[in-house]
Order: sequence, then C-alpha cells, then structure tokens
Amino acid sequence: MSEPIFIKKNERTSVGVSISDYNEKTYLHIRDHYVAKDGTLSPTRKGIAIEIELATDLLQALTALVGTQMNKPKPKRKAKATPASDKGLAACLAAIPAKTKKNKS
Repeated sequence: MSEPIFIKKNERTSVGVSISDYNEKTYLHIRDHYVAKDGTLSPTRKGIAIEIELATDLLQALTALVGTQMNKPKPKRKAKATPASDKGLAACLAAIPAKTKKNKS
C-alpha cells in the first residue's frame, strides 16, 4: 500500500487517497480519516475503492464536473438594506413630522 496523501477537510477529518494491491489487482482508495485519541489519522468506513484502470475515467469525470462548477457564474448577493444606505427609507423617515409637546396653559 502506498502512503496516503491527505486533504484536510476540517480539524477532525481528512480525505486520504492511496493505492494498494489485493487479490492480484491494484486499487485506488479514497477514504475519510478521523483524528484518533492518540493523534493519528485512522480510516473510516466512508469511502470508495476502485480498480486502478478506472482511475483515469474518474479523473476525467472529476475534471469535467469541477471545471463546469468553477466556470458557472456566481449568483450576485443582494446587499442588506440599512437605514444609512437605503435612500428610500431615509426619505420616508424624513417626511414623518416630529412629535411636538403641547403646551398646557
């Protein structure tokens, strides 16, 4: 088995990619790993193992999907309206007459 190459997902988990031989076949493994109590990365059951011959097909599929996603136009975010930046609201507030105290004589 080759030494895994790890891609850190967050503080507790990483994705490990490695190659191993089993029953005279070579496999590519992509598997989640977690940080064990002793501080080492241990594999979980989450992952896949495919014959190495399919790795090129997998790489092409990933490249196509990621390329499509990366080239997709990003949606524009709407700015949050605040009284300071919303001229319409400021105009409405200015039109409201201020309360005045009535003098009682």
